[in-house]
Amino acid sequence: MSHGNRPRLVAACDKSYLRDLIAKLEPKCVAKIDWNLQGRELGQAVQHAIIDVPEAWGKLQQIDSLAQHGTTATVRSVLYHDRSLRNEFDELRDSLETAAAWLALKDDALFECALSALHADRGLNKRSWKAFRATLKKDVTFSFKSDRQAEFETLVRHAIRACNAFDAPGELETHYFCRTMFPEFTHSRRVLEQVTVFAEARLVTEDVFVNSRLETKVRGKVDSISIIFDRARQELDVVTVGGSRFISDVANAFFRAFSDETPPLEPLIRRKINFERLLQKPDLTLTDQTRFVRARVDEIRVQSPSEMFYTFDAKSRRDSVLDVYDCAKIDYGDRSPFECPGWRVVSARIVLFTVPSKPGRSPRLRSVELKSNGHTNLREQDDTDLYVADDLLRRWGILEPNEGDDEEGCDPTSLLCSLFGYAGLDIAAHQFATANWRRSSRWAGYCRSFAPRPFSAMHATLSTLSMWSISKDGCKLYACTAARYSRSSKPLNAIA
Repeated sequence: MSHGNRPRLVAACDKSYLRDLIAKLEPKCVAKIDWNLQGRELGQAVQHAIIDVPEAWGKLQQIDSLAQHGTTATVRSVLYHDRSLRNEFDELRDSLETAAAWLALKDDALFECALSALHADRGLNKRSWKAFRATLKKDVTFSFKSDRQAEFETLVRHAIRACNAFDAPGELETHYFCRTMFPEFTHSRRVLEQVTVFAEARLVTEDVFVNSRLETKVRGKVDSISIIFDRARQELDVVTVGGSRFISDVANAFFRAFSDETPPLEPLIRRKINFERLLQKPDLTLTDQTRFVRARVDEIRVQSPSEMFYTFDAKSRRDSVLDVYDCAKIDYGDRSPFECPGWRVVSARIVLFTVPSKPGRSPRLRSVELKSNGHTNLREQDDTDLYVADDLLRRWGILEPNEGDDEEGCDPTSLLCSLFGYAGLDIAAHQFATANWRRSSRWAGYCRSFAPRPFSAMHATLSTLSMWSISKDGCKLYACTAARYSRSSKPLNAIA
């Protein structure tokens, strides 16, 4: 975990929440701090007051980590089942530092869940991560009670002993909680079950002073083994060090311990990269420039017909309009790999230039890595990353649709049945006319607030919608709506 910057954290955090938190952790420290100070001066005062209080120091370090690396979606996901706290969190208009301090003050258990969720989310699409798809029976049952968690710990211990990346297993502790992802616009509500095992399985050395003498101490390092299970999609993500074989052992142990069957697991790549689209210069036009102002291909690695590898990049020309295709054309002319047949793209990097935070400032860069193994550095639980993947790269033809998405052939009747079925009604659509389908419209945010599974939302105007339904108790409910709702119109529950 990062050591963080306590003065910066204190300067960015709401003073009232910080004072209440320190009073909760160590009341004596509150009187030592001059709360009339502001900004970094207050941060220095807080740091000097709590530096000898390990509990308070460690808590601020965790808050800083959650604020620096987490997102509001991470925090909201663990608050989903506590409506009062979720509403209170949504009313906060301050920084993420304030939100992290607020959560630590309100509920220790949920704060720990947010830290575990952060660790798992940061590990997705990284080297210490692997995703699987399980083929489960419809009547499969799951249980995450304490006896099942103990069985899972036993299986993890066996896997640790068989893994060369670990020393002998020490203490283990298992945490289980539910998360519900529902970012504002770009993807649907997803109910995720997360199991995190804190395992003392590696020995590390460190130098410490003992009685004014420097000594080397050996201690057990605690690693997190995180498993995220999406029961609806039958998908499992495992984030842990230890290598591919250990990750597979943990995935199998999850089903052996928590379910009544051990299904076959298949490696899962959620998005397939269409590298052929990059053999020629793609059109990376940005119609919506609220987040990014322009994009370009910044690096490409290609394989020649003779199986030699070459890398072309335009890092040194980021201030110009030239990309790798222009650079290759200038350097090689008609012999450019992008002008000759037989070449193959194996990896690439696309750079997105964000909207400057203030006039006159340079835009920040957001790099999207398209790797040779089919993976990207886009995170599944990050709202901006999903926007890049689902709204930009797919529209440019670089990413293929997610497995299981029926965006092109979506049946509007089935969509409405799925949508309103969540509210307890079986609804059939009589007439449903739409133009294009796209994830990025505001309808995505409205519809995904209700829908139990992912689907596409309406980009153009919804016109002449007629529907009828039969509720579960057998009473007929008829509703007929003829209206035109644009992207900026009312949410769907206003016409339900």
